[in-house]
Amino acid sequence: MPSFEIRIWGFKYKETHPSRCTRRICYLKGCREAEVPCGLKGTQFYEVMVNFTFPDLDEKYESIIFQCANEVTYLANGLVGSAIGSCAEIDESCTEVIQDSVALANEAAGKAYYKCLRQLRMPEEIISKCEVKVYIRENYI
Repeated sequence: MPSFEIRIWGFKYKETHPSRCTRRICYLKGCREAEVPCGLKGTQFYEVMVNFTFPDLDEKYESIIFQCANEVTYLANGLVGSAIGSCAEIDESCTEVIQDSVALANEAAGKAYYKCLRQLRMPEEIISKCEVKVYIRENYI
């Protein structure tokens, strides 16, 4: 089935030094914890995405999908954007706020998407095969 994604927010940062990990080192007389490099030096990407999946359709119905996708993306962007705007800085506590807003946006997006498709007279057999999901994608390179 065809699908497409829209990124509604993203953040990236470069890790300037390798992360540190703790390892348990054991000798004959006992064990101790030692801090060692993890070797995870690179760039972290944190993105909020909206994904739309739908069956193969003719041009008429595809235009309805895209119209409703625009409305839903705008809605999700507003919900996530408000949450991000409430953060003083992007840190661990803000990540929790973003995760909560993504869950809320996912629920609201589903309701709004199916309502839009029905209002534009999309057949139920097609609507039942359509999906929308708001989620967080994390990549590390």
